[in-house]
Amino acid sequence: MMELNRKFPRSLEHTLIEYEEDLDGNMVWGHPLDIAEDLINNQGNNKKNWKDTCGICCIANVLRLAGVNSTEQEVLDYYRKSLAVLSVRLRGGTKGATNSESRQAILKHYGIESILVLSLCNKENKAKDEAEVINEIAEYVEQGKGVIISVNSSDYDKSRCTSNDVNHALLVTGVVKSCEGTIVGFFIHDSRGKTKAEKYKNRPQKEGTLLLYAHELFMCLSPEDINVTKSIIR
Repeated sequence: MMELNRKFPRSLEHTLIEYEEDLDGNMVWGHPLDIAEDLINNQGNNKKNWKDTCGICCIANVLRLAGVNSTEQEVLDYYRKSLAVLSVRLRGGTKGATNSESRQAILKHYGIESILVLSLCNKENKAKDEAEVINEIAEYVEQGKGVIISVNSSDYDKSRCTSNDVNHALLVTGVVKSCEGTIVGFFIHDSRGKTKAEKYKNRPQKEGTLLLYAHELFMCLSPEDINVTKSIIR
């Protein structure tokens, strides 16, 4: 279980993450199902009843992984007062939406320096090939860093896609590798809770944490930069 109620986020010299074997003999890094219950999975639980707070919740969850007991409301309050101008207003003004730059600024406010990592240029002209992107994300997670990605909602889960929900921020909490070292997939944490999408049935999932196969994650990534903490937080 993660350590909570710390005033400042922890920064480790070496990651505490180890791997465990699943029933198929794969190596699972990050203990994603064990930590799922400690992460926010009821997005929109704020005084304004704003629903587009996936990035806000991802930041609060990064803080929780770093040992700080943070809430959606706390992060949202700082965002509204100081950084809303950095937010990308999706389709005419969704409330609570963030982009990678505003997430970076919010993390810095809470004492966590981070970098922006190029995901894709666009769907037609990819800056990186699939193997490069997948290997890079896996490396950051195995190092124990916080990783926030953005996905295209209709590619990720059409059953939850709305007119105001184009990009959706997710926290990457685990990596699955075969015994030969091939990346099988990633565990992501969705702050909206457990998905009921038909294509994700019979997948390991708990409290909003869900397994995506590597190719699935790559195909639903948006061009939005990936937020990666500089420090090892777990």
